[in-house]
Amino acid sequence: MKRDVHGAERDVHIVAVGGNGSTLSIPAAERWDDNGTHYFKAIHVKVLNIYIHHPDPASLDEHAIEIDETTLDLDNCTVIGGTHCVFASSCARVNVANCTFRDASRAGMSVFSGARLIMKDSNVLCNGEDGVSVCGWTSTRAAAGTQVKIETSKVVYNAYHGLLISGGGEAVLSGVDILKNQKSGVFILNESSACSMDLCRITDNDWHGIFLHTEQYALPKSLKVKRSDLRRNKGESLKVNNPVLASRVKVDAKTLQSGDDWSTGNENVNLDIGVWLSLIGLEQLLPLFIKSQVLIVKNAIGLTFTDLQGMGIADAFVMRLILNRLAPCPEIDLGVTSFPPQFTTAKKTDSQMKNESILKSYSSTDARNAGGAGHGGGEDEQG
Repeated sequence: MKRDVHGAERDVHIVAVGGNGSTLSIPAAERWDDNGTHYFKAIHVKVLNIYIHHPDPASLDEHAIEIDETTLDLDNCTVIGGTHCVFASSCARVNVANCTFRDASRAGMSVFSGARLIMKDSNVLCNGEDGVSVCGWTSTRAAAGTQVKIETSKVVYNAYHGLLISGGGEAVLSGVDILKNQKSGVFILNESSACSMDLCRITDNDWHGIFLHTEQYALPKSLKVKRSDLRRNKGESLKVNNPVLASRVKVDAKTLQSGDDWSTGNENVNLDIGVWLSLIGLEQLLPLFIKSQVLIVKNAIGLTFTDLQGMGIADAFVMRLILNRLAPCPEIDLGVTSFPPQFTTAKKTDSQMKNESILKSYSSTDARNAGGAGHGGGEDEQG
């Protein structure tokens, strides 16, 4: 079935129309053994090709999807609204592919208290705070080892940071585009928080590309950046607000931190394909593109997995990286989110008003330039 960013083509639509709580809640299952002892059993839920919407959360615990102590696979789904589109806690496991998460009142994806997230080929956009928030703490600030791994996805147009890492959370990014967020692309704070990235594009954000922030003398653990593009942010490509942190940052020589000659996305359609491939770290593929008469970026736009395989490219990640870089940013669309007819009288959505506010603020607020960049008011809260 055709993918649609609003879910209009989905087989099943689940929409919250009243009451309290999350639209879809997946806790551990209650069980009793033969002796009558009560225990909880983790379950594994798979959700495919579904539209899930929480139009107007009235409290901080009303999410589009809430998962706790169990496993959820999301494939080809659209998730809109809620306090968070997805709130994963208490060692939950969330595996995401080909999904869209947007219009949450706070973070699009909140991964907390030992949860794990693996996300591929997805979009996180237009959320009221961070795009993805990963916090290593539990609710009592005990270390829990929360981790996220994101590949070939776009995190764009969010009202705070694209990716917030706090409380000892860890993130591994491969081929991810974090663009046009109202604060920093990646914001890292608190003791033991860590991030590593390879072949990423962290550009066009209103603060810094990456910001390592010391809070009350708690220093982030580490940052490793390879073959990435950190240019064209309004602040610095990489901001470190404590000189002690400098020894914890490793940036390789192939990472672009200055200049504005060429885009590593699809904007310069007449750019020589050899230059473009070298900018994204794939110069070894140039002979395959020349053999296939793909000589400029314009010729590459519209290529498919089948096309790339036919050119002789065998690595699945490399193909996904190329297609993600060539894909445009998902549309913001200021119109009211599309509903099937039976839901047109449901609880009124506030996504139109919120998105308009995001765009106005994005285009007009000078106070978010890097010179005044600091820790935003909502980043240290979870849930």
